[in-house]
Amino acid sequence: MVLKNLFSRMKIPFFSLLLLMALTSISPVKVSGQDNIRIFGKVVDNLTQQPIPYAKVIFWSVERTPLTVEADEMGFYSVEGLPKGFYTIIAYWDDAGTPGFDYVPSQIRLTIEEERNVTFMLTRGFSIRIEGRIDRDFRAFESMEMVRAILFRVIGSHEESGSIVHYGPAYLANRILNISIQYYYISVILPLGLPTEIEVHMYFYDGSEKIFTIDGERFSNAKQGELILLNARDLYLEYEATQGGIYQRLAEVKKIIEENRAFGFYVSYEENRVALTEKLIEMGHEALSRGDYDAVFASLREAHLIITDVKEALLDMRRNSLFAVFFITPFLAFTAILLSQIFLDETKRRIIVSLLAYVLLFSALYIFHPGYSIFQKTFHDWLHSSFLSALPTALLFAISFSALYFLIFSLPLLFRSAKSDQGLCLVDALAAAFSISARNLRRRKLRSALASLSLAISIFSFITLTSFSLERGLATSPVYAKRIPSTDGVLLRSPSGNELNPYNSIDGNIIQWLRERSEVATIAPKVENIPQLNPIGTLINPLLKLNFTIQGLIGILPSQEAYVTEIDEILLKGDMLDDMDLSGILISSEASEALKTGLNETVTLLGRTFIIKGIFDGTRIENVREFDGKSFVPSRLIPAGSGAMVDSCSGGKVVIMHWEAACTLSQTIISRISFKASSPEEMARLAVLNWPNIEAYVCEGGGIIKIYVGQYSVFSGFALMPVTLALVVLNIGMVFLSSVYERKREVLILSTIGLNPVHITLIFIAEAVTIGVASGSVGYLLGLCSYRIMSMLGASLGVKIKVEAGWAILVLCLSIGIAALASSLPASKASTIVTPSTMKRWKIEREPRTPEDPWVLTLPLKIPYENARQLFTFLLDRFRSYSEGVSEKVEVESAEWKRLDEPMISSRREVWRIRFTHAQGELRVATDNDLIFAERRDEKHMCDLILISKSKVRGNLSKEKYEIHQTASFIRRLVLEYTAQQKHLGSSRR
Repeated sequence: MVLKNLFSRMKIPFFSLLLLMALTSISPVKVSGQDNIRIFGKVVDNLTQQPIPYAKVIFWSVERTPLTVEADEMGFYSVEGLPKGFYTIIAYWDDAGTPGFDYVPSQIRLTIEEERNVTFMLTRGFSIRIEGRIDRDFRAFESMEMVRAILFRVIGSHEESGSIVHYGPAYLANRILNISIQYYYISVILPLGLPTEIEVHMYFYDGSEKIFTIDGERFSNAKQGELILLNARDLYLEYEATQGGIYQRLAEVKKIIEENRAFGFYVSYEENRVALTEKLIEMGHEALSRGDYDAVFASLREAHLIITDVKEALLDMRRNSLFAVFFITPFLAFTAILLSQIFLDETKRRIIVSLLAYVLLFSALYIFHPGYSIFQKTFHDWLHSSFLSALPTALLFAISFSALYFLIFSLPLLFRSAKSDQGLCLVDALAAAFSISARNLRRRKLRSALASLSLAISIFSFITLTSFSLERGLATSPVYAKRIPSTDGVLLRSPSGNELNPYNSIDGNIIQWLRERSEVATIAPKVENIPQLNPIGTLINPLLKLNFTIQGLIGILPSQEAYVTEIDEILLKGDMLDDMDLSGILISSEASEALKTGLNETVTLLGRTFIIKGIFDGTRIENVREFDGKSFVPSRLIPAGSGAMVDSCSGGKVVIMHWEAACTLSQTIISRISFKASSPEEMARLAVLNWPNIEAYVCEGGGIIKIYVGQYSVFSGFALMPVTLALVVLNIGMVFLSSVYERKREVLILSTIGLNPVHITLIFIAEAVTIGVASGSVGYLLGLCSYRIMSMLGASLGVKIKVEAGWAILVLCLSIGIAALASSLPASKASTIVTPSTMKRWKIEREPRTPEDPWVLTLPLKIPYENARQLFTFLLDRFRSYSEGVSEKVEVESAEWKRLDEPMISSRREVWRIRFTHAQGELRVATDNDLIFAERRDEKHMCDLILISKSKVRGNLSKEKYEIHQTASFIRRLVLEYTAQQKHLGSSRR
């Protein structure tokens, strides 16, 4: 070892020493060969021009063994008999009494064909040894890629004298002089007293390259022959923290922010994130001043993650706003047309007002929405003309209005002839419903305007005051676990993204890294088997030839694990393993009984022999929890259908051994590293940011948080929105409820002409939808305008601008949903307010099971018992009035007033029955029916109206159902006539 250290300090290779020992004091040196070429010269000090006694000169050729000669006391050297060829000749001198090189080596490359005089001028110098395992400790904080190679170039005036300026294992002179060893260190020899710079080239495995310079002024106090030790990673981080690419990227993002602001974007949120980046860079400066390079790396990486994410968000902002223009412009046209429909009756005035409203809205949004600026600039850059670039905007304006107007008013005419099987035109029905809704809203303009205003303000608040974004960077999230560990600490894992094998093996170098951190007190690595379907092995008692199946294997560092998980408390017999004992093993009491073995006896597992040091309780180990809240026992795979799923191993079928012994077994990984630290959360942050693909779980104060690098959601401003929206729902609901009671007569007329409760409900819902669309549109447009105003005023609310088309769709759906929800209860009330019923839909008691079975329906009516006979008489008279009808005909077969026993309605007691046939010529309806008044048993003094009906044409179930529905609607229409008649009589009496 002493010789090895000695030779490692020397700057010449071992074969050169042998050659020097062979040299004699006789000059010149003669080399046997066919050629007789003499090379001679002198080695002198470049500063004093004095000879350098006993300097070394090396002749190197690809085809021959290197030859080293030594100059005499006057600095002269000579060699004869050199074969012709291309040579690299290196001259150097180094005092063995100094740790570094005393002169900068000089080299020359030439083809030797004749005698030549080659003189070398050496510049006084000193050495810098740049150390660090670049294959293990060195990564780029942007990509987390390892460094493949580092090369140095010294820039200065000494280059003219032929001094070596390139350093690194890739260069020939470095290998000849043995001044660079791959992955361990690189020596750089600098000229003494001359202004120089060191240009550093770093090459990463992903193909990227970094180039930066180190000012030689920092070594101005160096002495000749001195050796200065530096760390490659520290040099890299010093550069990045003071003048590296992070500043260029930060400047680029700031420039994009200013460009986006010029387009009209509200970038307050992005500016806040950039301010956080600047704070992180400042934290890196502070860490650099105290020499904490891990903290420097962590701050730079977190800052880079934020800068990258902000840049992508800013560019996405532009793309999304440009795309939104093609949605929002037609959306404006739709809003303008809808508003004109609500407030105006005359068609010509509607067209003029809708066009004026569209021009007004478009002008406002053209000024305030940044998408239009980008849209016009895109065509301006393409067409190179301000006039021509305005044409696409004008075309978009005209096409949007024309297309929307055609869709709303002309397209329904094209589909008017398309009718359903029941003769209903859906387009006509929708048009009629919304036409009625618009007319009702116009009649109550003030009330409708107030309801719309409240909803528009809530949508405006939602757009302006809330923020949601998906971001990427360092994230923290709570972990909800059924059981929390009893001790505090940090756990590191390496997620794999594979459900069946959720973890990768953690880099073992993290253990050494943690040991070098002063704030870390306890480090406990854990090794366990990869989850498998089959048992991992068999535990064997070699004496009794007994076997026991093992599902899981755990490797621990015993003394440290006891502090982390208190694993020693699971022991029933024996002692905990020793940190130096690689042959000890802990088995469960279940395994001990099956193998009939005890303490200090021998067992074998996976071809290795172990000595039982302790026996633990399998149930207790299942209750031990990691710092992430998960079970301490390993996982296994169990069959699940055609695949497999992950489950915990049985605690009784697990063995525990030393973690180093477990690492030697196949199918094992370092599944986690747990540790305790004085500042757990900060140490977890450093670990996650300094090592790739690491997530940390911090258990502290009875809770667990997860720290990781990845995507996360950010919400703000949503806390008060449910209260605001609830108030809006109540407000709109009260407006509609009062409207319902004011419109009883209107609802009665609608019911009389044949609309059922569902149709009436839909009319009120249509009014709400109309309000929702108009309010949502106006609220969203006002919200977009507010961003530009806030940007002009310099207001900072810290919310993201919502210019994407998706937000417009979401807001529209939210507005319609709020309005529909608010109107649902009043609409339900309206559907039954003028009928003797609180029910809204037909209820089919029984469908036919055989072709001979009838349909049994409960009509949506509840009739007071004292009114039942009067209604019975009214219906009987009306049925008979239809006996001579043409389009609709009813024939009464019988009318019974006595009580009957009807098994189909056994839950009620029948009072009266009318048997009749019903036919509708145009709709091709023909049914045989029994209309029954049945007293309810669960609600006394009330009757249900039950229709038992059969279609005269059997076999088509949907056709039968339609005919039954038409008959039931006919009966309900007659009931509504009865209701209207009773109301009229009541008002006449008054």
